[in-house]
Amino acid sequence: MGCWTRALGRLTVSPQPDNKLLTDFYEFNKTYWPEEYKRADEWFENTWFFDKDNRLVCCAGKFFEPDIWYKHMRDQFFDPRRYKLIGDLDIIGEGEAEGNEIWDQTIEDEYQEWKTRVSKIKRDADY
Repeated sequence: MGCWTRALGRLTVSPQPDNKLLTDFYEFNKTYWPEEYKRADEWFENTWFFDKDNRLVCCAGKFFEPDIWYKHMRDQFFDPRRYKLIGDLDIIGEGEAEGNEIWDQTIEDEYQEWKTRVSKIKRDADY
């Protein structure tokens, strides 16, 4: 159980991400965890991923997971590489915003597509 949250909308990454950035982002998410999780007894997977247009989108996460991961990936991944995240960060909790469902099956499906796509990029990469 717990409070579920999700970030609405999609963030543009500038400059436009290439396949190397996508695979680096995927590996970063598996390797570098936010400081907040180092004190916790439970760690949560990054809810952010790249959609087919290479914009960042967020699926539902427990507690403040979308916000924690957003700050972590911005400060530890994108900023050091001189990439900017463009767009409004609007995080909602269960029942907070009418018409905005926490569970969006389209986004959940896109998340699965992301995992398949990045696996293919890694497999086809020559770096």
